[in-house]
Amino acid sequence: MDLKRQRLLILILITLGFLISLHLIQSHSSPAKEGEICDINGVLSCTLVNTSKYAEIFHVPVALLGSIWFIIAFLLAWNIHHKKHNQTILFIWTIIGLISIIYFIVAEIILQAICLYCTSVHLIILILFFILLFIYKNQPEKISKKELLKLATPWLISIIIITLIPFLYLNFKPIPYYNDFAQCLTEKDVKFYGAFWCPHCARQKQLFGDALEKINYIECSLPDRSGQTSICIGKNITGYPTWEFTDGTRLSGEQTLEKLSQKSGCALQPKK
Repeated sequence: MDLKRQRLLILILITLGFLISLHLIQSHSSPAKEGEICDINGVLSCTLVNTSKYAEIFHVPVALLGSIWFIIAFLLAWNIHHKKHNQTILFIWTIIGLISIIYFIVAEIILQAICLYCTSVHLIILILFFILLFIYKNQPEKISKKELLKLATPWLISIIIITLIPFLYLNFKPIPYYNDFAQCLTEKDVKFYGAFWCPHCARQKQLFGDALEKINYIECSLPDRSGQTSICIGKNITGYPTWEFTDGTRLSGEQTLEKLSQKSGCALQPKK
């Protein structure tokens, strides 16, 4: 396969990875009520992984960082057949992508869950690595380290600036906090029954953000997922999430904060 065809394949793979990353950003920020297509069970669950605490680094969605990675890769690949040094820089960039994958694999091991969308992105980066490795090894003339550093410096500066923008924006913009609302639910003895492997519970927790720690959450699943805890068996909890109120009534499934406010009588007034 000549370099032009390799370039086309690389651009197609990068575009596909970018589109998957965009979807992960959207589902992380605005989770769909019905969950993801790849929410097959408690182990194969994109939602569980994409709404976990590992899905963000200092309030920045890792999917957003992934999309930035693919944008840089696309720009490098666009002129890969004209600018030979781009081949080497892009090869190094894929190595960085491979290293970042380790973070996600460790997160999935901790969560005991696999995100199929995320795995697709990992495979794309892995395929790109082998393609670029082949191109790099077959370069008739390698660029010197000194010249490579000189040519890569503008890219390095651009990457730092582009990456800093979401970190600065998402860490300094006003974020709604539902601490008072969550505290009110707890004071009114409202209970949230769930399971750590449940994608719908993960979405429910995400609505509260940092205020979740004030919610009276009761974990129903045993650590090995083999059954329920005794308290949930005694309460006859048959689905997750389940909200129980002081009058004995319950709401099953994901609930909006507005619905919980209406049912509990707690005012929903986020402080910024």
